[in-house]
Amino acid sequence: MPPDQVIRHEIVLGKAERELVRNTLEAYQFKSYSTPIVAGLSDVTFTATVAALLGLTIGRILDDVGLDPNWRDIISAMTPEEVKDWLETQNIVLGGIGAFLGFFVGGPLGAAAGGVLGGAVAEGGEYVIEEANKSATVQRFIDWWLTLNLPDWANP
Repeated sequence: MPPDQVIRHEIVLGKAERELVRNTLEAYQFKSYSTPIVAGLSDVTFTATVAALLGLTIGRILDDVGLDPNWRDIISAMTPEEVKDWLETQNIVLGGIGAFLGFFVGGPLGAAAGGVLGGAVAEGGEYVIEEANKSATVQRFIDWWLTLNLPDWANP
């Protein structure tokens, strides 16, 4: 004989239980994404391959950004400090970060704007530091600030 009524039972989670389930799900998802990455990084062949590809990619990027076409020959005899000065690494790094963030905000046009803005921030920071180093007033202010805020044992 078929049932003549259906009784439905429902379990409702409170806010704390929903948060616990959400955190557990996020931890599981993170583990699912990170496990193959960690396994790959533990493999020497995979790590060497990724490093080589990054090296080729960085070389390709430097070829495309408008550096001297013979940049590899130019830097071959330089010390690392001279290469940093020649490339102005901070401009490349901040420009790259700006381009990366700009791409997510505005696509390719945002990437271009972010790259320019990142380079401008680096140049502006360099200018401010150079001018501050030239100014005796700024140096006196820095000295005053350090002596004011440091504990007695740390004052120069």
